Amino acid sequence: MENTTINSAEEIKNEPINFWGPFTYMTFFIFFNLIILPNIDMWLHKLFPSKNIHIRMNNYDIEMILYGSAGIFTGIIVYRIIQNTPSWFKFILIGGMYGIILGRLIIEWKLFTVPGN
Repeated sequence: MENTTINSAEEIKNEPINFWGPFTYMTFFIFFNLIILPNIDMWLHKLFPSKNIHIRMNNYDIEMILYGSAGIFTGIIVYRIIQNTPSWFKFILIGGMYGIILGRLIIEWKLFTVPGN
């Protein structure tokens, strides 16, 4: 009969917990939905003032799915690029993005509150 139990601590493999992957995906999802989505038309109008470019569909539910999915896929690509970088670099990148998100939530607080309460 084969022994399937682990007999010594040497046999236990220490694998690091992959914290940065899902955290990066979530950060880009939130960033795309709260920063990119509301401002995309304004930014395109500033970049191309002579053209009348509109990407917004004025249906926020569908746009959240589309832009959120784009954010997740962008997060996957960015994570694969920064996967082998030091943790301090990842912390600064993600912390900077959350700083931008928090700044938007503070400046535009009326957009993120329920009226009448």
